[in-house]
Amino acid sequence: MKKNFAISIAAVAALFAGANAQAVEISWDHLEASYIASDFEVDGVNKYEPDGFSLKGLHELNSNVFTTFGYQSIAGEIEGAQEKTDKDINTFHVGLGFKSVINPTMQWYISGGVLRSEIDNEVAGSTTSIDEKGYFIESGLRKQFTQSVQGDLFFRNSKYSSDSETTIEANIFHRVGSTFSLGFGVSKSENINTYQVLLKYKY
Repeated sequence: MKKNFAISIAAVAALFAGANAQAVEISWDHLEASYIASDFEVDGVNKYEPDGFSLKGLHELNSNVFTTFGYQSIAGEIEGAQEKTDKDINTFHVGLGFKSVINPTMQWYISGGVLRSEIDNEVAGSTTSIDEKGYFIESGLRKQFTQSVQGDLFFRNSKYSSDSETTIEANIFHRVGSTFSLGFGVSKSENINTYQVLLKYKY
């Protein structure tokens, strides 16, 4: 699976480096819904492979500034533990970003904001909850490959009081109609691999 992730991200990066398209407006006013399947490396022995969904959006304030907001919910069972452990993770974020045009088909951006994660662990019918707050910084590229195909490639650092994580994510979208796009994405951090199937709505 690690090899597949590396190949997927490398393929998208190659597209960013080599593809050219006619000038098309890159939208910063949209909503995204996605199905998520993740693979966590818990401690080298136990496995945690949750799935779930995410909702997020961008809203352009002016030609250089935008807002970002989102919610993600994943749940699953930790396999290999001595007792059955069900773990639910719900994460919220809201932030502000700055964007700049590199050329007619590519834009660069940086954003940052606050995070809040609620983690519930259920063991033998007893549930413990952890509420963590933190912040994130994200930077990446958005490119229009063709009139109907667009890609995102970015890095994100998420920092909590007890932990920090750096993630690389690549997404590719194909427009279907004037307002909707279907997409596929992969992301990787030190301990987490994630696949996404995405639906984007441009408003």
